[in-house]
This record gives sequence, structure tokens and C-alpha cells, in this order.
Amino acid sequence: MDKLVLALSIAYLLCLNLRFVHGATTITSCSQTPYPKVCNQFMNTNLPSTVDESKSEFHVLAHKVTMDQAIEAHRLISSMDMNLFNERAKLAWNDCLELYEDTINQLNRSISSNNPTDALTWLSASIANQQTCENGFKDFNLYSTLQYFPNMLSSFSKLLSNTLAINKALASSSTYSTRLHSKQIGGRRLLNSDGFPTWVSAADRRKLLESSESGPKADAVVAQDGSGNYKKISEAVASASGSGRYVIYVKDGVYKENVVIKKSNIMLIGDGIDKTIVTGGKNVQSGSTTIGSATVGNNTLAINKALASSSTYSTRLHSKQIGGRRLLNSDGFPTWVSAADRRKLLESSESGPKADAVVAQDGSGNYKKISEAVASASGSGRYVIYVKDGVYKENVVIKKSNIMLIGDGIDKTIVTGGKNVQSGSTTIGSATVAISGDSFIARDITFENTAGPENHQAVALLSASDLSIFYRCSFKGYQDTLYVFSQRQFYRDCDIYGTQDFIFGDAVAVFQNCNIYVRKPMSGQKTFITAQSRQDPNENTGIIIHNSRVTAAGDLGSVETYLGRPWQKYSRTVFMKCDLGSLIDPAGWYPWDGDFALDTLYYAEYMNTGSGSDTSGRVKWKGYHVISSPAVAGEFTVRNFLAGGEWISGAGVPYVDGWYPWDGDFALVTLYYAEYMNTGSGSDTSGRI
Repeated sequence: MDKLVLALSIAYLLCLNLRFVHGATTITSCSQTPYPKVCNQFMNTNLPSTVDESKSEFHVLAHKVTMDQAIEAHRLISSMDMNLFNERAKLAWNDCLELYEDTINQLNRSISSNNPTDALTWLSASIANQQTCENGFKDFNLYSTLQYFPNMLSSFSKLLSNTLAINKALASSSTYSTRLHSKQIGGRRLLNSDGFPTWVSAADRRKLLESSESGPKADAVVAQDGSGNYKKISEAVASASGSGRYVIYVKDGVYKENVVIKKSNIMLIGDGIDKTIVTGGKNVQSGSTTIGSATVGNNTLAINKALASSSTYSTRLHSKQIGGRRLLNSDGFPTWVSAADRRKLLESSESGPKADAVVAQDGSGNYKKISEAVASASGSGRYVIYVKDGVYKENVVIKKSNIMLIGDGIDKTIVTGGKNVQSGSTTIGSATVAISGDSFIARDITFENTAGPENHQAVALLSASDLSIFYRCSFKGYQDTLYVFSQRQFYRDCDIYGTQDFIFGDAVAVFQNCNIYVRKPMSGQKTFITAQSRQDPNENTGIIIHNSRVTAAGDLGSVETYLGRPWQKYSRTVFMKCDLGSLIDPAGWYPWDGDFALDTLYYAEYMNTGSGSDTSGRVKWKGYHVISSPAVAGEFTVRNFLAGGEWISGAGVPYVDGWYPWDGDFALVTLYYAEYMNTGSGSDTSGRI
């Protein structure tokens, strides 16, 4: 009864403080928002009678009011008497507290931003936070606790949806569209020639592409043998400081630790897939929430209070990214990868990378733990941590920006942990490595959670890092292996292992040239590759898997396997130009619960090959699509889905996008494109335009 009284009091106070606004610009009344009842109920009647359309006053006020309510919700949760709840409920409430802190940060960024595309990403991240708060209680079957706070969990989420709709309408307005075309498009390509998204800087591209034979150039080196600066990845992440790129080289080894990365601009570089391995075993069955189970992730999602103002950021983007430059660099990395980072990504690691810190278990580096190296990072530039060959058993949290981790290769440098929901972690708390700092980069590292399928949710890596890159990395786990929690993320030449929902979350995520291995689940279970959690139609999020391979791990056997199932109402997932093995069930996709989301989801396939690619027997849902138009498919390339908008600035990871038209059918008859005697897995011309 005491808890019920407390809950009702909190709900009443929150409702009492809720306000909403209406005004002119692109949405002029509450009736145009997704939740007009909430808008009308909490409308602020003290607004000026007129608003300045050129300054989008309605847009700004909506953001501010929503942020005020996030602050109030955080205050109310933090004032609760946790002694009223059991230990698992306390874990879930702690996740909620940290998630609301991050939501305040994301809303603050979006309020200050002059870039609606950035704001769309950050508002989408806020919605992901809100849903994850609720999921923490569901992980532990604490549904009765959710019922105590219906207004807190529903009214605020509706405010977020309304604000997101307002922002999307502004971004789609003719004025904004014209500005984008005049400043971003004229003469510039949206991808660099090296194939990386344009937000990968030249420096980051170098880091991603450099050979690892001598080891990458790193700010910190992690090595289990003590030959680096740290022995744990978490230590190296903790060492990062400043706002620039921080590169962490993780040497060959198995790192059994749960890593949380909250700092921005972190880059992890290993010695290669299955050489540098980060492993853990947290899972829902053992008591973690799903996000708490991540071997690598972020179980606290702390606010980065040192962010530059969005107006400065917007100015920097316009001055450095737009006028006359291509949106992709020649090395194929996104243009937001700096030149320095590209060098680090591409350089050889034979003699070890050039690092700011070295982590080695044998004591040959600066640290023996990755976490120590991360803690050592300082300054605003890129901080490189080289983690030497070894198995690092630690949970690493990276909150700093511009951290770069470089290992000695997949299955050489390994970060490993075993937290899981079954043993008492929340899902986000189970992450072996958790990252919330912006511009994080990892290369040549294995991230692992060893909990096993019987322990349910157990995350190997959780990323809430905006503009993050994972290149030549491996993610090993079972249920919920890779949590693409929120923000913009790019995965290239990576391996992902799992059983159920093992690529999941609400990020703007593109996977390119990756190998997806489906493992054997618990007896009687089916396997599902993706579980995307877009819960609002105006979110810009989704999981795009491009030019990748889906195959069975050695232990799979004859288990029903599906491309994905809809975790949330507007789940969006696209497989295009992938090689789908015979393990894929002819239906392709599987419902979450009855007919939930089947009409509102967006699942699509385009030009896939392999024995599991036949779409004739696919589901007949309203939301399922077989794409036939290259122009439609082009909406989901790095060029448009991930690298579109003002934030595109650099280049870095190799990227292939040779089949997309410039504008409709422009030049398709008059151009001359040709191929001659090419070889390799990408040379087959049978599926070309």
C-alpha cells in the first residue's frame, strides 16, 4: 500500500508539472501531433499570441517543455525510497535514473542544435531510453511495478513523440530542404572514395585502414601480458581525456571484462577477429537486465556535460563538411571519420599502433587493464589505446569522447565478461563493454559475453555512442549479443554471433560486409537475428544489413532461423544484397506476439542471394516489402540512411555503393559504367543494375 501511495503521488506530481505547447511553422495545432489529447491536456496557455516562424519558436518551446518534464521525472525517481523495493527492482530503477539523465542530455543537445537531422537522432535516442527504462522491469517480470507509474511512463513518452514529430516536420520543410541542397549537395558526394561514411574523419579513416602488423598508433595499449599501459580495456577507457579521438589498442588476448564506454571519440583497435576478444557472460536469467548484460556497452549512460554547444557544432559542420567537398572519402569511410582516424584504422599493427596508451597483461604497456587506459585519457582530441594480444576479463565503461581502441586482431585481443540477467544484472548492466561517449572507434577486437543461452539476456557490447565505428571486430554471445542502443553507428567487416535477437536496439545502424553467425539456442527455441525497437514512426532509426553473409555457426543444427522479429511497433530492418544461407526459414520473418506491429513495421529485402533468399514464401504482412527499385533501396545506404544530413564530415571505413542513381533516372541512359575481368566475392555481375 505504501508503494502504491508513493507511486500515485509521483504520478500526480508529474502530471501536475507536464505542459505542452502549440504554435505556427510546420505544425500549427495539437491536432497535427501524434497525441493531440496529451498536447491539449498539457498545453501552455501562457505562450505569446504570435511566434517567429523564422526561428521556429514553436519547435524550440516544444523541446524545452519536454526537457523540463524529463528533469522532473528524473527528480521524482531520484527522490524515491528504494528500500520499498526488492534488489532486482532497485537495479531496474537505477537503470531508469541513468537513462533519464541521458535523455536530459539528448534533449539539451537537440534544443541547442540548428541541425534538425542531428536533433532527430538525439530525440530518437531519448525515446529508446524511455522504452529501455520500462524494459528493465520486464526483464525481471516486475510488471506490477510498471503499473505503479502509468502516467510517468506513458504521458512523457507521448510528449517525446510529439516533439519528434514537430522536429521531423521542420526538417522536411521546404526552407530546410532548400538549405540542405544549397549547402550540402552541390558537387559533393555523400560518400568518400574509400567507402566510409562521410562523418568518419580522415584521421579516423587512417586508423581504421592502417595495417596492424606492427600495432596501431594508440593513445593507450591494453595487453594482458603487461606490455601495454593497461591490462584491462576498462582501465584504458577510463584513462581517456579531452575531446579528441582517443585510440586504445587492445592486443591479442581474451579480455574477460564488462566494458562500459561513456566517453566520446573512443576508438578500440584489436589485433583481429578472434585474436582480440572481449568476452562476458552476463544475462537476464542470472539477474541482469538486457542492457545490463552487455559485455561491452554502457550500464549507466551518464551525461557528457562537456559537449560543445550545438550552434558551434552546426557552424563547424557547415564550414568543414559542406562547401564543395565530397560526402565520402576515397578510402570508403564515412566522411565523419577524420583523416587522422582513418590512418589509425587503416594502418598496419605489426609493430603495434601509435598509441597514447598501451594495455598489456604482461606489463609491457602502460596499463594492464583497458579500464585504466580509458581513465587516463585527457584532452579533447583522439585518444588511442592499443590493447595487446590477450584475454581481458573486465567490464569496461567508456563515457569519454574520442576514444579509439585498437587490438591485435579478432580472437587475439579479447574483452570478455559473463554478466547476465539470470544472475542478477539488468540487460544494460550485463554489457561486457558499454560505450556512451561520442565518436568511439574500435578495430581488431573481440567483444564477448560467455553467459550462454541458458542465462538469457547477456550483452557483449552496448553502444550509445553517436558517430561510432566498429571495424574488423567480433561480437560473440548468445541472446542479445550486440545492443545497438541508440545514435548513429557503422559496422564494417565484423563478425556477429548469437542465438536470439542478437542484433537489437534503436540506433541508426548500418552493417556492411559483415558475417552473421547463428548459434544453437536452448532446446525448443527458435533463433532470430534482429529485433529492432523503433517505437515511433518519426524516428530515423533502423538496422540495415548490406552486402553481408548470414550463415550457421558450427553448432546450430536444424533450428528454425528468422531474419528478425519486431520488438517495437515501428520496427525497421532491411537486408540488401546479402548472402542468405539455407538456415533462413522460407517465411523469413517471425511475429513478436500475435499480430503486434505486423501492419506498422517496415521489413524489406533487396537483391539478396543464396539458398535462403527466395522471397516467394515470405510472410504476407502489410509491413513487409520486397524492394525492386534501386532508388528505394538507395534510401537505406550509408549515403542516405546513415551519412545523410549536416553531420557528414569525414571518411574512413571501406564502403561499397556503386549502384545508386544520382536523382531518379537522371543519366541512367547516357552514362557509361563498365566492369572487366574483376575477381573476388564482390565481382559477380549477375545481380548488378
